[in-house]
Amino acid sequence: MASSDKDTSKMVVLFKIMYDRLDFHQVPMSTKSARGTYLATPFVLVEMRDDIGIIRYRKQWTDSIYAATYLQSNSRTDFVYGSLVASLPAGNYSANLTLGDQENQIIKRIDLPVTHSIKFDTSKIYKPLFVEFSQTPSSKVVPIVSAGNARFSQLTIRALVPVSGVKAGDTYSYSCSAVQLPDGNMSNGEWGAIPTIGGIVKPELRQYLTTDFPINSPTQKPNFTIEKAEIKTAFSSLGLLDITLPANAISPGKYKLRIVKVGTRDTATHQFDVVWEDMPISFRNTRAVVENMYSILTDDEFDAVNSGSESEKRKNVIDYWQKKYPSAESVYNTTMAEYYRRVDYSLFNFQGIAEPDGAKSERGKIYILHGAPTAVEKNIPASSGQAQEIWTYSNKVKKQFTFELNTSGVYKLKNIKDLAAK
Repeated sequence: MASSDKDTSKMVVLFKIMYDRLDFHQVPMSTKSARGTYLATPFVLVEMRDDIGIIRYRKQWTDSIYAATYLQSNSRTDFVYGSLVASLPAGNYSANLTLGDQENQIIKRIDLPVTHSIKFDTSKIYKPLFVEFSQTPSSKVVPIVSAGNARFSQLTIRALVPVSGVKAGDTYSYSCSAVQLPDGNMSNGEWGAIPTIGGIVKPELRQYLTTDFPINSPTQKPNFTIEKAEIKTAFSSLGLLDITLPANAISPGKYKLRIVKVGTRDTATHQFDVVWEDMPISFRNTRAVVENMYSILTDDEFDAVNSGSESEKRKNVIDYWQKKYPSAESVYNTTMAEYYRRVDYSLFNFQGIAEPDGAKSERGKIYILHGAPTAVEKNIPASSGQAQEIWTYSNKVKKQFTFELNTSGVYKLKNIKDLAAK
């Protein structure tokens, strides 16, 4: 980030840690906190090195993280956010981060690529910062903490690109396209034909980013503030390019963003990934992706989806959902994503010794088709002596499903009642 001292760089490291990666332990009854019953005390060690490998900055971040329940302590959608800011001599720096737990056990190490200092007196295009999209203009922006990558969702991707040596009338052209893989396929080929995005953008003059991080709130996302410099100050030669990449033209894969200052040789190319961070576990394995479609497809449809190479099978599944539930606003298909989230829930919540794959159980199949029931009643009728679960859907499904536990330890669907029938 830009610093008021031209000889100094402000290097900012942002990180987030998934709860599932932390070593939580239950808090003793005598020391229980209102913040939660499970506690983790992670640390993140950050080291920054200059061009010749000398460590110029070394600092450790640590915090106490609470989870309300055991389920939350294993969550893959809850995160801890952290940040460190270092003022260093202007130059180029690489960083590495080490995540550990309270007993100094190393959980993960990450090496970050070289970052260049912003130079006020040089015309240059810097690395983009991907931020969460907002329909309402604001000076506050929320960075996407994903190793410099963008997030795949139903929202437009927004990239803020710092530039230096700008003046009134300057324009920049940009293009964003998928990268071709060594095997000749496009990195996003499973998602169909995605067009190249491009356009012309004018820089917001004298704009630059400053940190606005929450204090003592590890679950709150960090913010940046877009500041506007006064004329004839050190920041007056800076600017920000605000580039949007439409959600209907972006899918998971590797991309190349190329920016050119019109009328000059100033060019920058940045490669990044579009990552589906909360991709359901059941969507990560091609076999599981296809097999979990069986209950909603005819035999002919299933055979068509289950044909071809691994990549072609995934493409067949994605094509099915795009045709069945098309969306002009985004490549991200909310219906498909919800379907596989239900598969995940069923897989883990309805499994047992007799039914190792909960998604293939009879309760799992109903959950996948209709979602969570409005109400669940558990009882043991005197007539049968077998445990029952009665799922009631008082929503638009308007059905009641009765499952009974048999002697093999398997819940079988015993009865379906139509609640809409008079």
